[in-house]
Amino acid sequence: MKKRMVFTPVLITILLVLLYVYHLPLLALFKNLTTSEPNIIYKINNNYTGWITVKFSNSECQTQKDSKGNIEISINSNGFGCTQTDYPKSWHKSVYRYISSESNLKELEPKAKSIIKIENDNILAITFFIGSLEELNKSWELQPQINGN
Repeated sequence: MKKRMVFTPVLITILLVLLYVYHLPLLALFKNLTTSEPNIIYKINNNYTGWITVKFSNSECQTQKDSKGNIEISINSNGFGCTQTDYPKSWHKSVYRYISSESNLKELEPKAKSIIKIENDNILAITFFIGSLEELNKSWELQPQINGN
């Protein structure tokens, strides 16, 4: 005759508490990996098309953060933005948004992105293109090049 192990409510509660306590670090890690909050928000003037250059680690620029601590970088009408903040060295999400005069937001997807200046393993500048593929194909020779700070 086989013995059956009977779980009492107390044993079940203890097992659930142990599972919960030992898996909290894993749950926290999973939550951080699956967060939908962006780390860098590029705020672009409404209907801007063309190449955009953003400089990081620039002491002449201001750092803007939203209420959740995300870096906000405003892009001016000439396609330039900058921040004192270093470019993140870990996984992060970048969000590109058109900002209208009414402060409405429209999510964008750049057609081309590239890192254009690196010093001592730090990314100091990036460039990306906002517009149609047709506009991008006509503008490759206009892609910004940065040689100084």
